[in-house]
Amino acid sequence: MNRRLQELSVLLKANQKQAALLGALLVVALGLTARAVVKSVSQQGATFAAGAETKSTSVNPVAVSARKREANIVHLPPLAPLMRDLFQPTPAELALSAQTDQSKRKGAKSPEFHVENPNGEGDINADRAAMARLVREEAARLTLRSVLLGANPVAVIAGAANRQKPAVLKKGQRIEGFELVEIHQRQVALRKDGVTVTLTIGGR
Repeated sequence: MNRRLQELSVLLKANQKQAALLGALLVVALGLTARAVVKSVSQQGATFAAGAETKSTSVNPVAVSARKREANIVHLPPLAPLMRDLFQPTPAELALSAQTDQSKRKGAKSPEFHVENPNGEGDINADRAAMARLVREEAARLTLRSVLLGANPVAVIAGAANRQKPAVLKKGQRIEGFELVEIHQRQVALRKDGVTVTLTIGGR
């Protein structure tokens, strides 16, 4: 060992440039080694501190799961006891069922509603006369222009408020609310609200 050191010393003294370069390389190598050691030590310290913090702040997953399940549970108030059997009909339902069955057996018809005239029969006749007068006044605005007889007779009637031209009507068709019920050679019969009026060519 001593011999090798002596040989190295002789070589370095013989070539001072190489000796300086070798010394510089040794210094750099020592610096890098020291830096790596310091970095490794600091990383180990940080890892140890993080592990200790994780252990101190870690939560038991079983406890967290149990708390979540408790939070999702909805506590309902207790149900009130049933006061009656839901499958047992009430007295009102029994009475309605019996009434329905009785109506079916008797073949009862639905009740008919009659409108009574408190003022007597005279007022009904007066109302009918007023209605007939009103219908005749409306029919007076219509004019029978012509009649075409044949297999399908038609009547040409003018005077409709919503028509500029006369209407050509067959039996059963309507004009101004009047239904054409009869067609003859020179006259037709119209009906409205149960009142029948006659139109004649050239006048009523």
